[in-house]
Amino acid sequence: MRRAVRSTGPLSGRNLQAERGSVNVAARAKRLEKAAFRALADLPHRSDTLPPPPSKTALSGRLRTAAVPALLAFLYLWPFPHFEFLRSPNELSRLYQVRALVDDGTPAVNGPVARYGPMGDLSEIDGRLYPNKAPGTSFLGAPVYWALRLLRGGAGNVDNALLLHLLRVVLCALPTLLLLRPLRRHAARLCGDVKAADAAVLTYALGSMGFTYSLLLFSHQLSANLALAAFLAIERSRRSERPAGWHALAGLSAGYAVVTEYTLAPVAVLLALYAAATARSRLAAIVAIAAGALPCVLLLGAYHQAAYGKPWATGYAYVQNKTFASWHAQGFMGLSWPRLSSLAGNLFAASRGLFAYSPGLLVAFWGLVALRRQATEQAALVGALVGLYLFVAASFLYEAWGWMLGPRHLVPLMPFLVLPLACGLALMRTRSPRTPGWNLACGAAAGLCASSILVTGLCTAVFPHIPEEFTSGFAHLVWPLVKGGHVARHLLSRWTAGASPLSWMPWAGALAAMALAAFGRVLERPRWWPAVAVGLLAMVIHVGLLFTPARTPAEQKTLAWIEANWEPRPR
Repeated sequence: MRRAVRSTGPLSGRNLQAERGSVNVAARAKRLEKAAFRALADLPHRSDTLPPPPSKTALSGRLRTAAVPALLAFLYLWPFPHFEFLRSPNELSRLYQVRALVDDGTPAVNGPVARYGPMGDLSEIDGRLYPNKAPGTSFLGAPVYWALRLLRGGAGNVDNALLLHLLRVVLCALPTLLLLRPLRRHAARLCGDVKAADAAVLTYALGSMGFTYSLLLFSHQLSANLALAAFLAIERSRRSERPAGWHALAGLSAGYAVVTEYTLAPVAVLLALYAAATARSRLAAIVAIAAGALPCVLLLGAYHQAAYGKPWATGYAYVQNKTFASWHAQGFMGLSWPRLSSLAGNLFAASRGLFAYSPGLLVAFWGLVALRRQATEQAALVGALVGLYLFVAASFLYEAWGWMLGPRHLVPLMPFLVLPLACGLALMRTRSPRTPGWNLACGAAAGLCASSILVTGLCTAVFPHIPEEFTSGFAHLVWPLVKGGHVARHLLSRWTAGASPLSWMPWAGALAAMALAAFGRVLERPRWWPAVAVGLLAMVIHVGLLFTPARTPAEQKTLAWIEANWEPRPR
């Protein structure tokens, strides 16, 4: 038998297979190399992959987009209408309590009253003095003052004017500015018209009491911002996969609104009902909102217990001023039976009526119908808030409003009117190109929005404290002050030894630019000039209605007293 011999020579089977494999690998590598070169050749040059340079139109659009927030910030941060001679009780009571919390470690203001002088709006119990206000603003202002005192090297280096200015900016102006963007986004989503949303937000931001009380240390705008934040959180929860966190945030914000202003309690309840009605799980929404609001309830109860001995007692039961005490003793915290005369005066009177200074908001009341077509639940909420604050306007004692610009207890309603205002303007703009009547109505609405910005802005910057004896705050008080060269302090007054009319020119120009922007955003290009003419006529009529007959002797006396004590002196 022949034995098979294993071949190991160069032409053996195994060597032939290895040689063929190496040839195949080399060929495959060469093919891949050629394919890579072809792919590289097909790639575009680096310069071809760069984005094209922006066009002039795109650049101008971006500049306009950035200019509006910048101008709004300038309009909010430049004015400082502060007058020492008024010793505003609403502001001093909160400022004193901020100092007492940080300097004395107590909410009682006996120490600041002894150091800086007496003031009004106090409650007294067992010799201890407290502001008769809700304490929320003071609680938020305490860390601001603590940081300022640390930076300035002690309480003695922080004067009341500087502290007041900082508290106004941090607690009132900045929150309003920060909420304008999400409010605009929500209004645009609701009405489907960005231009209408822009005009509505500008009218609220500069042409309503929201602007006035963002520049003063009153609690109204802070509580309005908290209520608006709660509403926006609820709206965000409707689009979120995990709404519990947003509902808890809404409860916290609405709860602290009550800690800031007692009269926001009904608003907080309405917001909670709205959240439950629009939530996927009503029980879960109510639990989350209650959990968010619970710390605020405990905080307010603890303050009342420490100050007045009962968790449910407020400072209004211990008001020091007998006249104020008699006002608050009537009805519920000053609210009596509704009177038509009070409602008409608080809404339409040239002295301090809401629509006397903000006629553009009239469109919002008509816009409730348009809002109902877009969002039934939101229309129900805004309608309930309108009804609530109309009741307040009709029931609140006129004397208890104090020196103010507009019916200030209606301030929390202002941001919510943006929604029906935007929907009303959007409906007008939709019908304007097709119907001449709607085109003219659109022009009138544009004029009223622009006029609101000019009149409210001027009154806010010059003298936002209209006494009750004036039959026209604009014509008989603010306009004579402007003609006499009386201008308020501004951001740089501390370092420029006062203020001059010339230093206010850039601010006035910015205000006029924003009024023009609101005017233009309302109008549609077709049939432009008839609408423009009607808008200008509406502005003239509005301002003309503010010029009531000549000043009374009481008005003349008060005006002379204000001019004699004006700070800084005209130059």
